[in-house]
Amino acid sequence: MKAAARRDKYRVVLVPPLHADGLLPLAAGLLKACALRDPFLRGRVEITILEPWVGAEEAPARVAALKPDLAGFTVYGGLALTKKAAQGVKKLCGAKIIFGGPLAGSVPAGEIFSGGAVDYAVAGEGELAFVAVLRALLGRGDLAGVRGLSYAEGGRVAVNPPGESVKDLSTVPSPYLGGLFKWAGYPRIPFENSRGCRGSCLYCAITRNYREFGIRRARAELARILSDFPELRTLFLIDPDLCQNSAMPQLLRLLGGEVSRRGINVEIQMDLRNLDERRIPLLNDRAFILGVGVQSVFPETCRLINRRMDFGELRRKTGLLAAAAPRAKVVLSFIIGLPGDTYKNCLANFDWGLSVNAGLFFHRLRVYPGTPLGKAAARLGIKFQELDPYYVLSVPSLGAAGLKRACALAREVSLAANIVFADKYFGFLFRHIARGHAGEFPGVALCRRVNRLARADKGMAAAAAETDAFQDDGDWSGLDVNTFRERRAWLIGELAGLERGRERRAFAARYAGFCEARLAWERVDGATADRVLRLAAGERLRSPSLLVCGAASSDPARLSGCDFSRELLVEEKFGFFPTPPARDRFYADRPALPAAAAGALKGGHFRDIVVSQVLGALPAAGRVGLLRRLLGSAGFGAKLFIIDSGLGYPEFGPGWELTGSWMECARETLENDLRSAGWRLTRTVPLGKWSVFCAERA
Repeated sequence: MKAAARRDKYRVVLVPPLHADGLLPLAAGLLKACALRDPFLRGRVEITILEPWVGAEEAPARVAALKPDLAGFTVYGGLALTKKAAQGVKKLCGAKIIFGGPLAGSVPAGEIFSGGAVDYAVAGEGELAFVAVLRALLGRGDLAGVRGLSYAEGGRVAVNPPGESVKDLSTVPSPYLGGLFKWAGYPRIPFENSRGCRGSCLYCAITRNYREFGIRRARAELARILSDFPELRTLFLIDPDLCQNSAMPQLLRLLGGEVSRRGINVEIQMDLRNLDERRIPLLNDRAFILGVGVQSVFPETCRLINRRMDFGELRRKTGLLAAAAPRAKVVLSFIIGLPGDTYKNCLANFDWGLSVNAGLFFHRLRVYPGTPLGKAAARLGIKFQELDPYYVLSVPSLGAAGLKRACALAREVSLAANIVFADKYFGFLFRHIARGHAGEFPGVALCRRVNRLARADKGMAAAAAETDAFQDDGDWSGLDVNTFRERRAWLIGELAGLERGRERRAFAARYAGFCEARLAWERVDGATADRVLRLAAGERLRSPSLLVCGAASSDPARLSGCDFSRELLVEEKFGFFPTPPARDRFYADRPALPAAAAGALKGGHFRDIVVSQVLGALPAAGRVGLLRRLLGSAGFGAKLFIIDSGLGYPEFGPGWELTGSWMECARETLENDLRSAGWRLTRTVPLGKWSVFCAERA
C-alpha cells in the first residue's frame, strides 16, 4: 500500500462572513498578514482565504475541498447559520473550527460552543490572538496563555482573560499592500483608518481604545485598491465615526478625488455630535454616502444609554449638511426600543426623520449580553431574546405591547417612507405639505395616507412586495426608484391632491406638472435624444462641445454618443442617478451655478453648447449671468441649444427645501434673457412638454 504523502505545512482556511454579499474579507486578510509576518509561522503554515465569498449552504464543501487542519469563520451576525456551516466542515473533513469577529466577544461562550461545532473562539481584535493560537497548535505556546481566547477542553469551555488590542496600528501589516487577496471582482471593499471609539454608548461592543492607522497608509492602500480591484463600486469606511479621525480633512480630500472621479460610492459613518462645522463643505461630493447614527432625538433616552443628545444641535447640523454639502447622500439611523422610549417618542422620531431630506433606518434594539447594556439590562428592566439576534422584548417605559406597536407602524408605512426617500421630486413635495399641516405628527399622518394610496394601486405592487420583503421593520431607504418609475408622475399628482388651502394646492399642482415634464424627458431614450439634438443643430454636434445639465439627470449617460468635450453637472438634489465616469466633468451647486461655471468653462472655446433643464433653476440675474459666461466660452460660429419646458422652476430656500414660491421662465422671458446676454434666438423646436431653443451669437 502506498504511503500517504506527508503534509509539510499546517493548513488554515479563513472563511468570510457567510452573508458578505460582495464585501472583500478584510478581517481574514489582516489575520493572514499578521501570521505570515511571524518568523516561526511563515514556513510552517499555509493560509488560504476563501474567495470569492460563499453562502452558508456551499461553504462546507468549498472549505472541506481544501483539506484544512483549521477553518476560521468571521462572525458578524447569523451565529446559528455560521455554526451549522462549521458543523458541516467538521463532518466533511474533521478540521478544527475557530470563530472570531464582533459577535464572538458579545455573546456568552456557552452559546458559541453549544452543539460541538466550535473548538476555539477569539473575542476582541483578533490579530495577536490568532498568531498565538497558531503557535500554540504547532507546539510553541499554550492555549491557556492566549488572551481573549475561549476553547473547548475536556467537556468544558475554558475562558481566558480578555485580549489585548494592538497598541501601535502601524505594526499591523496591510493585506492590500501585501497583495493577499487573489480575486479582483469584489464590488464592495472595506477601508479601515482607525479602530475603537471615544464614545461610550452602552449598546455598543466597540472598544473605547481609539487609535489611527495614519494618512500615509491610507494613501498607499487606496492607490493599491483602485489598481487591483477594477469592479469596485462601493468603498466602505469601517471606522465607526470618521469625525474622530485627526486626518479627516485629508481623508475626505483623498476620497473625493480619484475615487469620486471613477464613479465609486464611498460609505462614511459619522456622529454629528463630533462633526466640526468647518469640515462640512469637504463632505460635498456625490460619491459620499453619510451614515449618521441619531438613535433617538430625546435627551433623556440618550442619557440612559450614555449618549449625549442636543436636539437643537442635531437640527442645526443636519440643516448645515443640507445647505453646505447638498451633493452628499445622507442616511439617518434610529433605534426602536431603547430604555426610556415610549410609543409617543417613537412617533416623534419617525416624524422628525420624515421632515429631513435623508434616508431613514429604524432598527430594533439588539441587546448583546457582552455589551455594557447587556450587563446592565436587569438593572434597567430590559428584557431581550436569549439567543441571537438578541432583539429587545420590552423596556419599562414602552412594554412589550408598545414595542410591538411601534415596530408594526414602522413596517406599515415602510412603502410610503421609502417612496419619500427614493423619489426626490416626491420627497420635496411631501415635506412641504407635511410642514403646512396641523397636528402632532403631520409627517406620520401624511405617510399613512400615502401608504394607503400606493398600496391600492396595482402599478405599485412590485414596490410594495420589495419593501414588504425587507428584513428590518424600519428600513426606509432600501427601495430603488426604478421599481416604480412608471408610476412616479401619478404618485406626485396624487400627493399634490392631498394638499390643503387654495394657494398651497395651486402650488402643489404646478409642482406636479413641473415634475411630470421633467420625468417625461427622463423617459426619452438615448437614440431619440440624439435625433432631437441633430434635428435642432441640423447636423451632428461639433467638437469641442459642452453639456450643462442636472447632476441627477440621465443626460450624461443618454447623450454619451454626442461625445461632449466637457460636462458641467448642476446639483439640484433631485436624485442620485449614477453617471458614467468622465475625465473632464465639473460639478456646481444650483445656488452658486453662475460663479462656479467660471472654472468649468475656462479655456473652453466650445462650438456647440447644450443646456438641458437647468436654466430655469436660476433667478433672472443668475440666468443672464450664466448665459453671458457661456457666450464668453463660445468659439467662432458657436451655437447654443437650450432644452426647457418653459414651466419655470420651484423656489428653494437656503436649506434646499421648497418655499411655496415659483420662478418664472416662460418662452418670452427666455428670449429676453438670451438677448440681454448677447445671444440671438434663431428657432424653436417643439418636443411636446419640452422645446429646444436654438441660439447663436448676436
